[in-house]
Amino acid sequence: MNHVRLHGDPLADDASASRMRSFLRVALANGLRCAWSLDGLRREGATDDGPKVTLQDCDRVVSLPTRLPPAEIELLQRALDEAAPATAPVLVFAEADRRADAVAEAGFLWPSAAAVFAVRDGATANELLDRARAELRWAGLDSPPLAREPRELQPWLALPPATVAGPIVCFARDGFADGCDLAIAAWRRLRRTHAVPLRIVATTAMPPVVEAIWRALGDDLPHAEVLVAEPDPEHVRDAVAIALPWRRMGDARSLVHALASGRPVCAARFAATAPLLAHGACFPVGGQHVAGDAPGDVGFEPDEGSLLAALRAAIGDVARAQAVACRARAFVAAELTRNRPAPPPPPVAPAIAPPPTIAIEAAWGQEGAASERAIALVRALAARADVAVCCVNPARARLDLARLRAAAPDVALRLCRDPGDVDLWIAAGAAPRAVRPRCRTFAVVGATANAHSADFAPLLTQECDIAVAAGSGVAEALAAAGRAPDTVVAWSDAHAVAVDLASRAIAAAAERAGLPIVAMARAMALPRATVLA
Repeated sequence: MNHVRLHGDPLADDASASRMRSFLRVALANGLRCAWSLDGLRREGATDDGPKVTLQDCDRVVSLPTRLPPAEIELLQRALDEAAPATAPVLVFAEADRRADAVAEAGFLWPSAAAVFAVRDGATANELLDRARAELRWAGLDSPPLAREPRELQPWLALPPATVAGPIVCFARDGFADGCDLAIAAWRRLRRTHAVPLRIVATTAMPPVVEAIWRALGDDLPHAEVLVAEPDPEHVRDAVAIALPWRRMGDARSLVHALASGRPVCAARFAATAPLLAHGACFPVGGQHVAGDAPGDVGFEPDEGSLLAALRAAIGDVARAQAVACRARAFVAAELTRNRPAPPPPPVAPAIAPPPTIAIEAAWGQEGAASERAIALVRALAARADVAVCCVNPARARLDLARLRAAAPDVALRLCRDPGDVDLWIAAGAAPRAVRPRCRTFAVVGATANAHSADFAPLLTQECDIAVAAGSGVAEALAAAGRAPDTVVAWSDAHAVAVDLASRAIAAAAERAGLPIVAMARAMALPRATVLA
């Protein structure tokens, strides 16, 4: 990997912006691949006059005035289009008065970055180039599970942008086990309003599988085609969307290739596939876990209505589909590419067993009820002497430390990039995370009225350990959707929820230490009622 990430505002009228643009020119000329996102853009630092320029990344479009020449704007857009590994070193360009905050903010944006360092005053572009290359050499290499080789991904990443008219493509290695029948059923319903063809790529030469697909198509054969071949970029070049309603974890290559193709992907998201499907990088297809024939064998049954809704969104909202496809490609480059820079080592566990640790993940510093609930929960938990509380910012969620300090200085002091393995992880954002974090107990707080829909099942209905619903109606809906009622907590107030969740964390810590709960309470000098509340 030969990537670095830049964080800063190159449109500002200051020395740090000039250094950033200078480094970008030198780095690209020397073969270093530089990625930049609009997260570092600070409107107050841009010039107020001059013609406006439009810049776009996967998440948003901005139009700001600038006097930069077109050649430099082209370099900036090239950096916006570059997708880098999440572990790439980050160079932070900021003026001295906010440099420390900018480094911290960049670290929270990319918590797995191999290194995050500030560019000092007076540093030349060539000096920074040497520093960036040194960071890449020192980092070592990392190959995440299910990731693919860059050479294998390149033909998929090189596909041009998706078309607005074309077939829906379904990869079906094992036929109906890969949800091919669901794709056919949803497509048949979709054709009542959208005249879109279907292409099934049966990646197996077993005649019974192909014959079963033909039978399922029935009278709709004139509007569909079935190919028997390994997935190839040419199969999706003209695709308007890709449907993968898997019932079990299939061949990971097919899913990674689909995400890298730049086409909107409608995929079943459950525990096995979640590591490949970040929030915002696909149109999720929800459903329910189902028991298999053998003991302990668990499969998944995608919801046909959820698949239909995902397909309608993918082909009916062009702007959203393009944004989702862009984020999917960036996610593949960030998390699913082998031989990327290695992330920093995990925190070293203390020699003495710490108190139960609770990590609260939320988009800190943003306005809204979800942020207020998260802040109230931190304060209620922090008031207890029997737990340690830390705050985690969701990866790729922008954080303004100055604003957070003004609104909740106590929360700002508890921020950390990586809490390590914790007893209880609370996801308190508006949208639940896709992948279970490293924790003994995983709770989702603030489930809203539509969070129990099939798109979020089985994450909320089965996979998280505790669901804290923002209202009794949502709690009832989650229970009706299959969640065990004793694992649903209706939000009443921050203190009540804190008592419940902290008690669970203490119980998990007691289990970890091999102590009975009462013994754990005595060891921590806590009243028994507190532990058992």
